[in-house]
Amino acid sequence: MRVYTYFMVVISTAILLALGVMALLYASNLLSSTIVNYFAEEGKWIVGIVGAFFVLLALGEVYTGGRLLKQEPAVSFENPLGEVKISYSALEDYLKRMVTGEIRGVKKVRAKLGEGRGGLNVTITAEVEEEENIPRLTNGLQERVSSYLKDTLGITSLSQIRVHIVRLSPPRPEKFAKEEEE
Repeated sequence: MRVYTYFMVVISTAILLALGVMALLYASNLLSSTIVNYFAEEGKWIVGIVGAFFVLLALGEVYTGGRLLKQEPAVSFENPLGEVKISYSALEDYLKRMVTGEIRGVKKVRAKLGEGRGGLNVTITAEVEEEENIPRLTNGLQERVSSYLKDTLGITSLSQIRVHIVRLSPPRPEKFAKEEEE
């Protein structure tokens, strides 16, 4: 839907701008005589006003469309005192910190949220230590993210939680130091 909205803003802006510029050029006698002959001499001032109106509409479309495209998606819910919205970027940042801080074996994380048919889609992209049991780690990661979103934030409509392991890396140096001491 966002691509469609962006496309419509661009197309409508281009059409309004083109019509406005043509009307202004006509009103100022800068168009060729063949085009000018289509309009009556007495109607130039009306065409000029219409052209200026179209230019203003085009500028308003750019302003409004830009503002609509910049609105960040958010998860919202109602409290007794009013609506609460939590932006996707805030949730993504927290999930990143939570996963790297609480789940052993995860080194780097990126979280991405989106809307799905059944609710919220969560995609976790992670770099994990190569010695970890991947099925157990990913299952624990999915359960932890799910319980956080459901229990802490009250988000009950989760569509799916995807985990992408993009790199298996050597264990952290602290792990080597602890093993050598033992």
